[in-house]
Amino acid sequence: MLVKEKIVYSRRKMGISSTKLAEMIGVNQGTINRYENGAIKTIPTEKLRKLAEVLGCSFEELISGDPHYMGLLGGTATDRPAVFTQEDERLILDFHKLPGEYQY
Repeated sequence: MLVKEKIVYSRRKMGISSTKLAEMIGVNQGTINRYENGAIKTIPTEKLRKLAEVLGCSFEELISGDPHYMGLLGGTATDRPAVFTQEDERLILDFHKLPGEYQY
């Protein structure tokens, strides 16, 4: 089962809304919707850990079986997907906005 499916399943099993889950992990409700529908392919690690805590499972249980996160459970560096924080993503986007001569 993919992480997005585990989030939906666990949230519904607990009887909480996506709005409540968002509040519990410190994101907005739209972000939870994007996690659940797969629009966000790799959830930042710190949010995965918070989700696991709130959903009552271990981090390993939450991400196991999802190829997007297989590198977080072991494997070589080339097996690992890039999992960035929102700040990392903002910095990368800002970098790409720079003129080419400043991208070094």
